[in-house]
Amino acid sequence: MNISKASQVFSTPPRPVKAQQIMAQEMYTRHKDSFLHQQMMKNFLQASYAPVSLRWIYKTNAKAATSTVLSFLFALEFGVPFTTKLTSPKDLNPDTAVHQLREAHVFRSILAHRGITDVEKDLAERFTFTVVRDPAQRALSAFHYLCESHDQASEKFLRDRLRLSALTAFDWTKHARTLDGFGRFLEFVKIETETEGVVPVNNHWRPQWRNIQPDLLHLDLIGKTEDLPAFFATLCAHLDCALPQASPKETRNRQNITDRVTFLDDPHCAKLISHIYAKDYALFDYPA
Repeated sequence: MNISKASQVFSTPPRPVKAQQIMAQEMYTRHKDSFLHQQMMKNFLQASYAPVSLRWIYKTNAKAATSTVLSFLFALEFGVPFTTKLTSPKDLNPDTAVHQLREAHVFRSILAHRGITDVEKDLAERFTFTVVRDPAQRALSAFHYLCESHDQASEKFLRDRLRLSALTAFDWTKHARTLDGFGRFLEFVKIETETEGVVPVNNHWRPQWRNIQPDLLHLDLIGKTEDLPAFFATLCAHLDCALPQASPKETRNRQNITDRVTFLDDPHCAKLISHIYAKDYALFDYPA
């Protein structure tokens, strides 16, 4: 068997933890206005993926087809579809395995990648991209994902479920997956966003511009969840490579929401969404 792709995974250790902490601290010092505290900067850098070659840097954006994009990037780099399975009691995502590519040293965060020596310079000079989603659809998907965590009595989002109930009188026996519940969830997101302090707003419903920090990333390409095939084709054109035959054919980990119109056409919910995600609508060219 010809294992010609072996050199494309990492075989050397990542940047030492202490050095990563120093790098994150230096970045935080320069960008305090954009990050609540140093850990948020560290999380931002850890959520930016790159291969050994550093020919691309992908900034993940929760609830915007991250599992699908990572599966595509795996196919792009290694020529085979991503088919590894993992069931984890700590994670609701049926595609948990694809989010372990960093831990497996298949891809690395830019914080751990030794090829990144000056974060701001590398982000400005290397090819960077992300994927965004219609803010209303993303908020609704996040609400149902939160409800699923309750259904499964999962540890995931426990802190947010407790705060949601405390702040909006959300009753999990009555409000889960209901229009009333969605309105309460949006009120919760609005309160958390406007009063953020000890507890950061969860990245699954935090405004996307804060997940992405476009001024820091200097993005070369922004894809849209609504048309991933076009995005994948454009990405391959930028990288001057063929579209992999092993590309994912549909969005992975899609929430099964049967009555989106009822939720999104509600005037109260629509007003809250427009307010919370106003900058997302403006930056990423979605009609408000």
